[in-house]
Parts: sequence; C-alpha cells; structure tokens
Amino acid sequence: MIKVNQVTSRREADKLRGVDIVGICLGDAATTERRVVDAGTFTMLQDVVGPRTSLYIDASAALSPQDVVDAVEALRPTYFEFTVVDAPKEAAAAEQLDLLARLPVPKIANGLFVLKEDVGLLDSRMHLDRLVAAGVEYFQVETESLIDPRFRISAPHRERLAALFADYPCLVADVCTTPPVLPAFGQVGTYFSLGNGRVPNYDGSDRQTPLSGIVRIIRSLAVG
Repeated sequence: MIKVNQVTSRREADKLRGVDIVGICLGDAATTERRVVDAGTFTMLQDVVGPRTSLYIDASAALSPQDVVDAVEALRPTYFEFTVVDAPKEAAAAEQLDLLARLPVPKIANGLFVLKEDVGLLDSRMHLDRLVAAGVEYFQVETESLIDPRFRISAPHRERLAALFADYPCLVADVCTTPPVLPAFGQVGTYFSLGNGRVPNYDGSDRQTPLSGIVRIIRSLAVG
C-alpha cells in the first residue's frame, strides 16, 4: 500500500492515479505556508483520483469540532486524517476521541514516530486501542531508523516494533533511507509527503519527496 500526502493540484493527482490513498489538506492558503487547498479544490481532486482520498483539516481552516463534522459529511472523503494528541494530555485526548466517534468515515492517525532515543509509542498500546475503537484503520509512523546504523533503533526495540506492526496496521516511512521505503518489516505499506522541502509538512515531520521522485519510486516498485 502506498499513500501520498499533501497533493494540491490536478497535475499531481493525475500523476498519482496508481497510489492507494491520496492525502489532501484542507486549509487557508492565505494564512499558512503548508500545502493546503480549499473545499472546491478538494472536490476537484477527489473527482480525479476517485474514492481513495484522505482529508486532513489544517489549523488554518479555523474549523470548530462541529464544522469538522459538517465538512466531512459534505466532502465525503474515504478517510479522515488527524494528528494524534499525546495520551498524557488526557482532556485533549478525550476531546479528540469524542470528535472521531462523531465522524462517519474511517480514520488515519498521523504524527506518530519511533526514534532510536524515543520509543514511547511502543508503550502506547492502550491509547492505540482507543483510537482503533474510534474508527482508526491506519497509523502513519515515522522511524529513525530501522536501517541506518548511525541511528538504528536497538534490536529489542525493533522486535517490539515488529510486534506493534503485526497488531496495528501501520504505514511507515524511515527518515534515514532514500527512498523512505523499508523492506518487509510487518508494515502494511509506506507513505510520502509531497513537497520540495521549502514549506513545513502538515504532520510536523521534516521529510519531503518531490513529485518526480515519488513517480519514479512507484514505477520501480511496480516493476519489482
């Protein structure tokens, strides 16, 4: 499975017809540097790629929880995507779970990572279970690194991560690999954040891949 995030134009959507999920951010381009679109452009892109869109609503859209529910019902994306609130922030996490339960589409959770020096996600299964109960179908996870020996996650933690991937459907990108596509490690697929490195990603991560690079990788994976 391949997911490509931050698609903003018909040209990009045309080039990415073969991917499984197309991530699109709704927001106000006048008030953010992120790659966002308005509702009309979202509808156009969804017409191009078909029923495999993931809608992320950027803070620049300035929508209330009820506005988010209304937007999802009006735009009818295949998935609703969101950045996970840290479980220790109990009030905010509870509010997020309440909102997710109100949305009538499957969800994708982003903003998750496992680093050599930070493996807290491995101890978050209880919260992941709550997210699954609220309708999350995929977790988007960034690793640093499962491959690069300079930043390699320890062997015991790699074993625990493989067990996590076996229990929760994860789309994984590794910061230290080019392209960020891992060998089989139990993940259901990979994801890319489209961009040229000049503007911040919607999920707070740093890694971006230009459209030409993503197209080349998709073609190579198809041949392989």
